[in-house]
Amino acid sequence: MARKKTSKWDRLYEQLCAPEQLKTGLIHFRNAQETRYKNYYREVLAAYSLAEDENLSGLSSRLRGGSYVPRRPIVINVPRPDGLLRPTTLLHLDDLIVYEAVATVLAGKFAGIRKQFEKKSVFSNIG
Repeated sequence: MARKKTSKWDRLYEQLCAPEQLKTGLIHFRNAQETRYKNYYREVLAAYSLAEDENLSGLSSRLRGGSYVPRRPIVINVPRPDGLLRPTTLLHLDDLIVYEAVATVLAGKFAGIRKQFEKKSVFSNIG
């Protein structure tokens, strides 16, 4: 029986679905600098950590099996010092982990292309 040829996208998706890659996504979120945003997830992260390997394995299985569906985010309004409200979007923890894992996989894929610009060019919306 002939082996099915896998595309580069299939290989990238397999890399994304690996529990180790998802764990890297979780670590990136835990180590993020934005503590104000992470504070919303403190209790959820503590509960998730109690069975972290099982949770990541389940997420990996859902991604591979096609049953993973991102959940609707929650938008909260945080008061600003000037009295206006700043909308803040909170993703489900699984969605955050997948988001971070996708960013890590793609960053690795484009590292060679980025290398020629790193520390040589500034990209900004300020003219």
